[in-house]
Amino acid sequence: MSLRTAGRGFAAVLTLGWSLAALDASPPAHAQQPGEAEKTIEFKPELPVDVNDGTGDFSFIHDPANIPEAQQIFDRFAWRLFVGMNWPTKADGQPDPAISLKQDAVEGAWRPRVWQTLAEANSLFQRYGAAPQPWTSGAYPGTFEADHYEPLTLWMYSKINNRHALNRTQIVDESLQAFTGPLVDQQGLWVRYKVYVNRTSYEYIRRNGLYSLEGQARFAADRTVSFPVDGDKIDGETFTAGTTEVKFAWKQLATYDEKANGPFVARDYDFSKNDGFKQLASKMTWNSDPSRFLVRWSYIIHNEAPTKDGVPQPDPVPVPMGMVGMHIATKTRSSPEWIWATFEHVDNVQTNDLSFVHIGGKKQRLRPIFNNPDLPTKIPNVLAPKNSRPDATGAPTDWDESLTTTPVQVTRVIPIPLATQQVNRESQRALAGLGSVFQYYELIGAQWPVRPNFPAFPSGNNSAPESIVFKTPGQMVPVYVANTTMETFFQLGVQAAGPLAQDDRLPPKQVADPTLVFGTESCVGCHYSAGMCLGFKRDAEGKLLMNEGNKVPIFGINSNAGRTGNADFSWLLQMKAQSEDAPKSTAVPAAVRGVKGAASLNDPGSDPEKNLPK
Repeated sequence: MSLRTAGRGFAAVLTLGWSLAALDASPPAHAQQPGEAEKTIEFKPELPVDVNDGTGDFSFIHDPANIPEAQQIFDRFAWRLFVGMNWPTKADGQPDPAISLKQDAVEGAWRPRVWQTLAEANSLFQRYGAAPQPWTSGAYPGTFEADHYEPLTLWMYSKINNRHALNRTQIVDESLQAFTGPLVDQQGLWVRYKVYVNRTSYEYIRRNGLYSLEGQARFAADRTVSFPVDGDKIDGETFTAGTTEVKFAWKQLATYDEKANGPFVARDYDFSKNDGFKQLASKMTWNSDPSRFLVRWSYIIHNEAPTKDGVPQPDPVPVPMGMVGMHIATKTRSSPEWIWATFEHVDNVQTNDLSFVHIGGKKQRLRPIFNNPDLPTKIPNVLAPKNSRPDATGAPTDWDESLTTTPVQVTRVIPIPLATQQVNRESQRALAGLGSVFQYYELIGAQWPVRPNFPAFPSGNNSAPESIVFKTPGQMVPVYVANTTMETFFQLGVQAAGPLAQDDRLPPKQVADPTLVFGTESCVGCHYSAGMCLGFKRDAEGKLLMNEGNKVPIFGINSNAGRTGNADFSWLLQMKAQSEDAPKSTAVPAAVRGVKGAASLNDPGSDPEKNLPK
């Protein structure tokens, strides 16, 4: 099943979206004076590839005396990139200048977005480390077909334990937050995640053989991963945009009302057109106002789903998913430690009590998506305990979705800076004037290097606060930037400095530095730990160690003491790549244990997409 685009019919009911683009666009045409603040922000059909500080050599933004003014430049860049990615796209993956945001809003935003032409990460990292197809130009092959809509399939498994599961273009394999667990909304429904890469990232990984564990080990023997920035060449070809990765968080907006409408029958709906989804929308019980979201209809595979030939099947009823979070990470010439911008829906953790919306035809007070204001004493940002798939000792290793339905009381620990809020208001005002759905999103923060390549400070006992403030190279600011939908459980506040300083995933209650500090994690702080495969574990006799028939990879880390198998801030190499060797066992991998009747997803014939309703 390929990711395709939407027809016109359903446009008036829902805004459709979510995939990403090639980011092959030129920088903004105008050049401001160093540090000059714009009076208004203007959005154009373009994808900026880097900030423009008016100097030509980025000397203004890299002067520590100019951090507040430089931050505004990065915040505005983040907004332009966000809007540019969500502009209606041409067939070549570029923003369509013939379609204004106002026209797009009047039409109901049915048109495919620019980002819908990017490659889903699992299309790059395939089963058994197989080589992905080349991406020669324009949109990623198979992602774009005008006036035809095909829903996403939201897969249940975490990227942490999915190494042996199917990696397919239409499968979201991240229903758990990185290194933690599921986020449950106020309706008891799980948030789902999906990751995309642009052509620069895709081709660098493909051409260097980094899509498999063995390929990474071969590469690491004599080379260091260094993703391209804007204008760099790969095998003699110049790439306009730098390496870019994007991650989305999705909330389910409605469920099928079987009691009122009877059992769902797929053949009663023509899902090749938006009219089919408009028909289905009238039979849904809605928990949110869809006009406030960018929406994508999707199939979901739950973790206790029924199986067919040992493969979990998607729920036959597609459901509307609204975007509630978006990460954008791009490596640029000004920022070799990457620019990290993160956006959220404005209703995620707080709303105006005096505002009302219409949900299912009824006027209701606007409520937060992930916070219950009627429970002010509930402890925030608490991860649900594991409750399924016990290991040999009987300890649970995963979460059963049907048993994990208590809403998480999500709270933002670090407020959005006032200057960023000002840029948000300017951007939202401009978008509201056009009627655009993107007026309901806000920038949480844009993280960037004040002094590129400035050394990271080592961690260890009594190393805080320097080991936190200078955790990564580049003297990154702000120190903390966290998205409530993607880093919910890292937002702790007062905590031991060790995990923050080193991000070393030590066992519970073990920290390198017990000094108490206040903080959360940050985008770059987490990604700095990303590594690549250096080789495979062997026993004392030199024989390969095996785990359920699979070789055990050894991963490097972007360590504070020096570069040891680092992955240049991208977790994709470590979390997505598979071994080139087919498993020597048909044992059920950890990813599917507990699913009734489950067989190994390593079976080449296993394909959950074949089970989608026809």
